[in-house]
Amino acid sequence: MPEHTPRLSEALQDRYRIEHELGEGGMATVYLAQDLKHNRPVALKVLKPELAAVVGAERFLAEIETTANLQHPHILPLFDSGEADGFLYYVMPYVEGETLRERLDREGQLSVEEAVRYVSDVAEALGHAHRRGVVHRDIKPANILIQDGRPVVADFGVALAVGSAGGARLTETGLSVGTPYYMSPEQAMGDASVSAASDIYALACVLYELLAGEPPFTAGTAQAVLAKIITGGPPSVLDGRPAVPRNVDAAIRCALERVPTDRFPSAEAFREALADPDFRYGEAPAAAGEQASRRLRLVTAGALALAVVATAAAVAAFTRPVASPGASRVLTQELTLGIGAPQAAMRSAEVSSDGRWIVHTVNDQRGVQSLYVRQVTEQTARPLPGTSGAWRFGISPTSEEVAFNQVGLGPLKVVSLQGGPVRVLAERAIGWPVWSRNHIYFVNEELGISRVPIEGGEVERVTPVTDDGLVRAPTDVLPAGSALIFTEFYRGEEGGRIRALSLESGEMKTLAHGAGGVFRGGLLVFAPPSQDRLMAVAIDPETLEVSGETETVATGLASVGPLYGGVNFYLSRSGDLIYSLARQGEENVAQPVWVDRSGNVTAITAEWRVSPEMSLSALALSHDGTRLAASSKGAGANRMELFVYDLRGGPLQRLAFDEPVSTRPFWSPDDREVYYFEDPSGSFLEGNLVARRADGSGDGRTIVPDVGIGDGAWGQDGDWMVFRGGVPARPSRDILALRAGSSEPIELVATDATEQAPSLSPDGRWLLYQSDRTGQHEVYVRPFPEVDTGLLQISLDGGTEPHWARSGREIFYRNDEGRMVAVQVEPRDGDLRMVRHDLLFDATPFWSDPASQQYDVAPDDQRFLMLRGEGSPNRLIVTWNWLEQARTAVPEANR
Repeated sequence: MPEHTPRLSEALQDRYRIEHELGEGGMATVYLAQDLKHNRPVALKVLKPELAAVVGAERFLAEIETTANLQHPHILPLFDSGEADGFLYYVMPYVEGETLRERLDREGQLSVEEAVRYVSDVAEALGHAHRRGVVHRDIKPANILIQDGRPVVADFGVALAVGSAGGARLTETGLSVGTPYYMSPEQAMGDASVSAASDIYALACVLYELLAGEPPFTAGTAQAVLAKIITGGPPSVLDGRPAVPRNVDAAIRCALERVPTDRFPSAEAFREALADPDFRYGEAPAAAGEQASRRLRLVTAGALALAVVATAAAVAAFTRPVASPGASRVLTQELTLGIGAPQAAMRSAEVSSDGRWIVHTVNDQRGVQSLYVRQVTEQTARPLPGTSGAWRFGISPTSEEVAFNQVGLGPLKVVSLQGGPVRVLAERAIGWPVWSRNHIYFVNEELGISRVPIEGGEVERVTPVTDDGLVRAPTDVLPAGSALIFTEFYRGEEGGRIRALSLESGEMKTLAHGAGGVFRGGLLVFAPPSQDRLMAVAIDPETLEVSGETETVATGLASVGPLYGGVNFYLSRSGDLIYSLARQGEENVAQPVWVDRSGNVTAITAEWRVSPEMSLSALALSHDGTRLAASSKGAGANRMELFVYDLRGGPLQRLAFDEPVSTRPFWSPDDREVYYFEDPSGSFLEGNLVARRADGSGDGRTIVPDVGIGDGAWGQDGDWMVFRGGVPARPSRDILALRAGSSEPIELVATDATEQAPSLSPDGRWLLYQSDRTGQHEVYVRPFPEVDTGLLQISLDGGTEPHWARSGREIFYRNDEGRMVAVQVEPRDGDLRMVRHDLLFDATPFWSDPASQQYDVAPDDQRFLMLRGEGSPNRLIVTWNWLEQARTAVPEANR
């Protein structure tokens, strides 16, 4: 035994009895010991003294704690860890078996079937750990034990703990974390922040050795081995063992790429490639001719679904494959959210021109949408401050900034991808920011196109104002800046045209029928009117002449309808495609349920008689609680129809369906009429406030024209109505009031902030609403109608969708964490005072929208009518290097 063993035995005598030494590795000495408390044999591993001195006890023990949470059948668990008399130790189960190292030393090579099975099991274990942020960093045959015929990985995360705790001091000592034969190039070069890709590389080295009998890179000294790893290309195991299946060889070569992002995106993807006999990568020595003659195939909806399930169902990080000499990979993945909030959703994403950054929107549990950013190799995304409410956005050609606008008519803003102050470039913009070298193009308030210099300055109109409902939205600027590509359509129509505007002569010409056109690599890529696929045609960037046939280059896109001509796909300048995957099977619908104050859910009736495919939104209960008015998505993505349903089991009454949009209902005080907002244009901007009899008889009558799409409520006494208005001339959303019998609304709260969700207390004395005046949504109360005489903030840290209790003694809202909150209030000395805040239940499983009420309160104030979503969520798919694949389908693009 080592000379320090007696001192170690004495230090641990009350917990472990050391039997004898089992072996010694690069970082630790391993002992067989008896766990005195549990009366079981264990493997006691003690860090070498020189390593322990560098690392330090506190840091090592803090880092190694993360491995204690790894629970997987192919991971050897961590029983214990600690410090005793200067020794740093950790304890794992004692496995009465042999390691793969011992097996290789005895047999030299393994059968293909057994080697692939062992490595596949280890890859499954690695995937489990990587998804939890743990990288092994020392995968090798000696750390893979065979227990009852199946592998288990030992020392999981110990190398990470040593490396993280030791930091720069570890490098200064000359000690290394990892074993030379299995080190990835980045690890060999001393990169302290190695990722999951390093484990995948090491596991490929293990598989290569199991099949070939030696590691992929060998030499006389450790330094020479590392030099080969850093400079050498991925070898083929077929050179020494031709019987190995081609897919196994291809998987090994892919996993052994020098550049981490050229390897598999996850350990699971490596595992799936080993099981897929059709998997190929680059040119294997025995199959070069066959590979060279094989034409890349288009990814259809069915093949894409298989690819997502097989290779990226649980991708832990974004990994963009970088083209390498002789092999350029086209890889399809599903984008992950990266913020650790399962109730949130990602709606759209873009990749920067340099291929380093991904920016995407996140709808949080309150329905608030913001921008998030991360590097493609990172697992987590960080929010960009100042982007709350962001809708459309675009990354600059320099990959340094992102331009965006907020929902509705508001400022066009720019912020650095690194964070920092937000610059306002234009006060009124509806969206679609598109960058050129010197300008940002966007849709202005007249639904035409304007531009503003990147550094700020005067806004210049690019396309003329039209009076016939024509909308023009920019989608791209040609590389030389000579022409602007835009989508042109009439509001409410199902199709559109892709046109080009010469920025020198002002001449316009039609290029194709569809929407969302972008110019990449000699191709105009766009969505046809159906918007369920992508088409491509070759064009000359100088003459804008179309040549050759238009070809389908991808299918399976989710159709998002003609609203604003928007198409949910993005093709980066580096050729990476992101798009929304068409849902398979059941749509993501929302249906109403009762939820009590403890969060218990019950059906609204014994049998929900409305079609299960009907997705409701914007709920409003009648005052007596017997009927429900709600919007429902009709035919077309931008069509909303209005329904009234008798909760006692009566028929469904279709109330308003003669206009493209009828939404945000609220009831008259006597429940005889339903008030709502309709928009004949379908743009969700040019709404009228309309009233119609709740039984469906008679025609609707316009109460207030040209107020945009808002929300509102009547006071119980029927004297006043309050509603949110926002006409095109007013960039914010303000709260207005209308006295019964009048047709002239008055402004109540009109600021530069966005105010919404207004309602009056049952006694008519207080106005309740929400506002983002502080930079985030909060809930406020003002006296009514003298609103300027007081202001009380109700929410503590973020609040949306406020509701008065029917009693008037409570206010309900959703807080920043998505919980339902009840605030007890009472009048005192002419003011309204808060008595206490009560957290009721987690409301994140139920739909929310900061711009529209998605729940209502029962007459007894003990239940809430809420919307629970079912079906498939929105899924964004990325295909890296997709443009190279698409160009093979359009021969004219290669001339």
